[in-house]
Amino acid sequence: MPHFSTRLLQILVPALVLGSATAAVDGEPFLDLDLAQALERAMADEKPVFVAWSSAGNPECRRMELTYSDAAIAKWITEMTIPIMIDGDQERQLAVEYLVGSYPQVTLLDAEGGVLERIPGFFGSEDFMRRLEASVVASSAPVERPKDELEHDPGAWLAYGNYLYGIKQDPEEVVKAYFFCLDSGETFQPGFDAKYLDFLLNRMMVMHKVVPTRRGLRTRRDRLGWALSEGTASPREARAFLRYNFWLMDIDVSVAMYDRLAAGGEHEHTQELRAILFEELLVELVALRRYTDVLDSAGEVVPGLIARIEANVQAEDPEHEHDARSPKTDPSARDARNEIIVDAVHLYEAQLGVGRGAEAAELVDVLVEAFPSGRVYSLLMRHAMRVKLYDLARALAERGRRDLGDKAEKMIQRALRKLPPAERVGADKDDKGR
Repeated sequence: MPHFSTRLLQILVPALVLGSATAAVDGEPFLDLDLAQALERAMADEKPVFVAWSSAGNPECRRMELTYSDAAIAKWITEMTIPIMIDGDQERQLAVEYLVGSYPQVTLLDAEGGVLERIPGFFGSEDFMRRLEASVVASSAPVERPKDELEHDPGAWLAYGNYLYGIKQDPEEVVKAYFFCLDSGETFQPGFDAKYLDFLLNRMMVMHKVVPTRRGLRTRRDRLGWALSEGTASPREARAFLRYNFWLMDIDVSVAMYDRLAAGGEHEHTQELRAILFEELLVELVALRRYTDVLDSAGEVVPGLIARIEANVQAEDPEHEHDARSPKTDPSARDARNEIIVDAVHLYEAQLGVGRGAEAAELVDVLVEAFPSGRVYSLLMRHAMRVKLYDLARALAERGRRDLGDKAEKMIQRALRKLPPAERVGADKDDKGR
């Protein structure tokens, strides 16, 4: 396996430590090369190959294309890698060879075609940049164990851990490096956790297959939990507690802490911490049908939704008069809109679940006016079905058809198929009539 030059490491590590570039890049970042040509270029330029696997029929791939075209992402990809896109439908054998089981997916390769990193799924631009910066230094470029002036540098320890991880050597040392980052990253480099915590926790769960890491992760999680229960945790620590539980698959621990803070009185800081937990646990609490708790924590649902929509519009373009039907392509704005939609449809279910039908109808009016799409109607229908309001789900389907016409039909039909068999008689007849 070839060794990338130390010059490449000098380029990548500052990006890792200092953050992403912001200058714009014109056009798409991908080169018109096949894989063999890209590997040849990688050997000559001493860069990894960035393979974006795509599928024509996958909507998440279309969303990911917007992330790739983000100016900062495109610049980073172009400068740091040899970027190509491969259609997995047309190159199925190649996709099988590289274990591409879902789309979208990014695979980073060395110049001999060896896999350095797999990054599956959709990412918004900010999250994708963090993941790239953290993972791409897992190349074969030699990295020594940090010492002297680098002894307390979390970026250096992350690069060292990634190097060993990439060449599949000394897993115990990889774990030590990553634990240093988890324990000291924020102390020596404020903002480190915001960029790399999820990456590190993901890696540590992968490493658990080789070296036991769960006990150490749970010990660190429990320290954060103790600070939360005492009301002394910072907002950053509250969010870290949630991320530890996510990767440890201990969501019930997060829910238990949410309940414990509720019993902790009305102290302002305690309520602030509980609000942070609520933001992340909304979907889980609705899944548990804890509708009253959800609405108690959410406060004024519709005014809050309107405020978030207006803030999102201003963030997209503070001087542009909002037109909900105008096309929007900024990846970060799309991410924010998606969060609003997901939160809103879960709050809608909670309102329906406790009999607040009038408030739920008002929420629908606001949501579909701001984001008129088949996806929004489909989600509203599914959440109405969760509380067995099947007539309401059918009424939402008809409203979506009236408002949006044929462009929403596929998603509406897909949602109608989720009706229980006994409730599908009318829907089946309607399908045949269309």
